Amino acid sequence: MPTLVTQLFLGNLRDVPILKICRLVCKSWNIEGTNSLRACSKVYVAEGSARLKYFTTLILQKALGPLQHLPSPFQNFRVESLKFTDPTFIEFAMKIRITNLKIVMDHVNARQVISILASNKTSLKNLKIRIRNPNHFELDKYNINDPIEFTCLKWLAFDDSCDSCTHILFVEGILSRCKPEYLELSMKNEDAVSCLLTQDKAENLKKLKIQVSRISKEALEHLGNLTFLGLSNLLFSVDHFVHEPGDLQQWQLFCQNVSPLLEDFETNLPISFAQELIFPNLKSIRIVDTIVWSYFTPDRFPSLEQVISQFVGPLNIKAQIEVPHRGVSTLSIMIQESVINENLEEGLSIERIPRRKSITDFVELETITFGLDFVMDPLMFRHCLPRVPKLRQINFYWNKSLSAPLLRDYLGHLERIVICNRDDERFRVAMTQVAEMVPNSFMG
Repeated sequence: MPTLVTQLFLGNLRDVPILKICRLVCKSWNIEGTNSLRACSKVYVAEGSARLKYFTTLILQKALGPLQHLPSPFQNFRVESLKFTDPTFIEFAMKIRITNLKIVMDHVNARQVISILASNKTSLKNLKIRIRNPNHFELDKYNINDPIEFTCLKWLAFDDSCDSCTHILFVEGILSRCKPEYLELSMKNEDAVSCLLTQDKAENLKKLKIQVSRISKEALEHLGNLTFLGLSNLLFSVDHFVHEPGDLQQWQLFCQNVSPLLEDFETNLPISFAQELIFPNLKSIRIVDTIVWSYFTPDRFPSLEQVISQFVGPLNIKAQIEVPHRGVSTLSIMIQESVINENLEEGLSIERIPRRKSITDFVELETITFGLDFVMDPLMFRHCLPRVPKLRQINFYWNKSLSAPLLRDYLGHLERIVICNRDDERFRVAMTQVAEMVPNSFMG
């Protein structure tokens, strides 16, 4: 029984400092701890790196030296190649089991790429293919013709900034031979999503990241018809989106398809206000330029904990019937300016400022993060933040309108105050005062 407990405990432990301590307990713990350390060790190898020569020498010495009977301490190799033309690098890469591979295919040796992929079909877990410039990648000549399957490939990223369809066909061939759980597509081609994200791949996905310059009507319709069985994390971003009724309808349909199991959601597109669109398991959402906070109600988002909202203009949210989700504990705001001052200048007291869906409506907030472009003013310290009843921590950027006494008097009760630009030379004197008056302040 003690041996079984040791195997279960140390076999699943991946905290390196704790593993090193556990190895000192006894011989059996040392053996099990060593196996776990070997499993979580990672070696980064880049083509053209000056360290590659020294590392290959180290491996050779181990293979021929007195420790040759011991298993290698290196199991997880992360390999990055720009060309696959260095003979030393290619020879080394063909003799190891690669788990992570990054290929920059701007000027790559296609034949070697296929050989590396084929030789690591049972060990490759993460694969990233990146293209920045058009090249002469001959797909027909160097295609993956062998009936191979990437049995362990769980993470596939395709970052393509050129207009060559050859690359897309190459990645489509890889996708037909694996079942990734995390798929990342960053492309200029507005139709590529349709051929790369097929129904059989959608069913297996847990995480999906789509970033495109434009997306065609046909691609949006294709996405709207997909069924996802286990997708929990989604990032969807379109640089130039045409807000036509048909496109918005397909986008809403896609949101409905992914909403049942989604836990993390980030998008720069408008979220539909349709009553039937509910995210029962969503915990975190990041939205851009969406000012209707009243949409985040417990009925639509029963599990919501974090809202990250980015505004391009002033925060000016009119009162609506619904109350923002009271279960949200973390809020991040990235906007350019506060609008409290403009109301006070018009003669209104803080209590008479027209109701907005503000941070004070999220009564369960514990952490608030203000982005780099948010200009924190003294009025926020005096009238807004102290009104958040359960606030424990804020993160913000200091500016010349703030002072240490102000921070101490109105926010000194918080557990943690993180000033992100505390090391800025312009605020050295102010930060010295903050350190003396506000001991619960920290550098971001």
